[in-house]
Amino acid sequence: ISHQHFTWHGTMSGGEERTDANVAVYFASETGHAKACARRAARRLTSLFQSKCGGCIERISFDEIDFIGRHAMLGDEKRLAIIFISTTGDAEMPSSIQRTWNLLLSKSLSTTILANLQFALFALGDRAYGPDAFCAAGRKLAARMAQLGAQPLCNLGYGDDGSPNGGVFADLDVWLDEELIPIMKKRFACNSDPRTGTLNESPFTVSVEHERPLAGKDSQMPEWHDRLFNYSRSAANTCPQGAYQYNSKLLRISKSEGSSNLPLLGTVTLNERITAEGWIQNTRHIKINVVANDAQSQALLTPEDANGHHLPYQAGDIAAVIPSNSTGEVDRFLAVLPTSIRSMADCILDIQVRPSSQANNPWPEKCTLRGLLTHCADLQGLPEREDLFSLAQFCNPGHHEGVAHQNKLLSLSETSGAALYGDYIIREKRNWADVFYD
Repeated sequence: ISHQHFTWHGTMSGGEERTDANVAVYFASETGHAKACARRAARRLTSLFQSKCGGCIERISFDEIDFIGRHAMLGDEKRLAIIFISTTGDAEMPSSIQRTWNLLLSKSLSTTILANLQFALFALGDRAYGPDAFCAAGRKLAARMAQLGAQPLCNLGYGDDGSPNGGVFADLDVWLDEELIPIMKKRFACNSDPRTGTLNESPFTVSVEHERPLAGKDSQMPEWHDRLFNYSRSAANTCPQGAYQYNSKLLRISKSEGSSNLPLLGTVTLNERITAEGWIQNTRHIKINVVANDAQSQALLTPEDANGHHLPYQAGDIAAVIPSNSTGEVDRFLAVLPTSIRSMADCILDIQVRPSSQANNPWPEKCTLRGLLTHCADLQGLPEREDLFSLAQFCNPGHHEGVAHQNKLLSLSETSGAALYGDYIIREKRNWADVFYD
């Protein structure tokens, strides 16, 4: 779970005027849909209310927040939590909310501990799994929060993966327009035009460290293995939360012993089927060449390692597959970018987090644009509606088609354009390169 935090000046229930009423947007996501819903809701709420309230947005990982302590009844202060939560597995909670959920289930909690908290909850699921499993995690969370004294601000929202013209995102817009936003308009002064919302300042800075493309670089070594770059941290952010970490002696350690140690990476050297072709099960023999991330040694590990290292994994462990884009896919994407950017594809970039931002940096600090597109970018992904909204901000109004393209992207991002988005992006499966080309 992560959250975005708004600070408002407005009128709460009962008509009394309140300042600094806290509104937080939380999400618990397994595949990213709940996170995307939270992103869209946060942007729409910001465009409606922030300019009138002078509010600020704060992004914090939920691991850094004590949810119960943050929202426990403190005097008369009222707070509002807007929650987006998906259901996974056998009607289970997402892994990213397990710690909080276990704390919420504690029998020692007072039934009034969340009495000063109102909440609006949008649950994500798939009706194909049956009525009992559909949005089960959201329904459980809403019920438990009510048991602890929290009051629902509006009816629960339900997002179905199978809904036409956008799945859960189509259902999200209906819930926002018919449930959440009308109630919030009664509570807070708001902007009348939601399209006046603009992008927040990027939490990252990108500079070109070397103006000219790299010369003499060993083309046989993948960029993510090259000591000149730092892809280890990016890979660590991609790995599951429970991924192992290792010290410089290649001994497994816990995250509490040092967050600077990163997971080991490896490349597949063999992948062959060992069951008969006609057999229903496809069991495969996979060999992985594991590479230590220790910058001093960069030692290659094999079972016969002369130094006597044990294999860094055990039977039953799970390998996280980090995909990469093919050379052809990257070249196609670069081809639709402006020449000024395409010419820098092999220059070294330096990516840093702004001092004023609390965001984590999911990117390698040093890389090339080509390497970033190859190893970190989901070029084959379908752009979300919020992505199209963001992209619209970069259309050049001085270009003879700039305004028309901006309006088209904005239309695709809005509720009224759900059918158009479904036809243009989802059914035609247009990825990022397709959208840039168009």
